[in-house]
Amino acid sequence: MGLSSIAASLSEDEGTVEDVLEPYLIANGYLERTAKGRRATRATYNVLNIDLINEEGIEF
Repeated sequence: MGLSSIAASLSEDEGTVEDVLEPYLIANGYLERTAKGRRATRATYNVLNIDLINEEGIEF
């Protein structure tokens, strides 16, 4: 997911997301930056009590 998408979904300024929210989420293991954008980690899914499913549709 891109920064602008995250900011829009939170109704926040992109600068706020990048400078305040993102470092907190990365430091606490809830978000990681990849070549394709930001990605929620397994810890995020656990906190939100959501099953993590891979590309083949297999829960892990």
